[in-house]
Amino acid sequence: MLLLAVLGAGAFSFATNVSAQGNIIEECLATEAKAEQDGTACIGRQADACLEKPEGLSTLGQVECIDRELVLWDKILNKEYSILRTALDDEQKTTLKDAQRTWIKLRDQDCGLPQVFLRGTMAQPMGAYCLMKKTAQRALFLRVWRETMARQ
Repeated sequence: MLLLAVLGAGAFSFATNVSAQGNIIEECLATEAKAEQDGTACIGRQADACLEKPEGLSTLGQVECIDRELVLWDKILNKEYSILRTALDDEQKTTLKDAQRTWIKLRDQDCGLPQVFLRGTMAQPMGAYCLMKKTAQRALFLRVWRETMARQ
């Protein structure tokens, strides 16, 4: 919701594009799984393709391209987190929750660095790409743990 509020007038088309492209990452992950790969090749796939189009030329366009993929990875992350929790006992759930909260703080601090160091227009797409990439990496990390726990 915050993301849509920030985008303002373009929010409706942004939301439409996200839902229309929702399967791109999942399809890539399925292909990667069949090839016994870890899924990292899927990170940036949608954003990078969008950045090469005319809509990705402006700073706002770049951020929108990146945020579309961020939304997809965030959904995957939340799904993996929820499924993983169902396989854990209470102590493990608490540890996972604490780890997730710590990761969120670290991610936000790391991805805030472009705003602090650069303070220019490129800081926005750089920060957005950082958020997308770290969210994707975390989703894949949680997926590995979910698969590990399912085998036990």
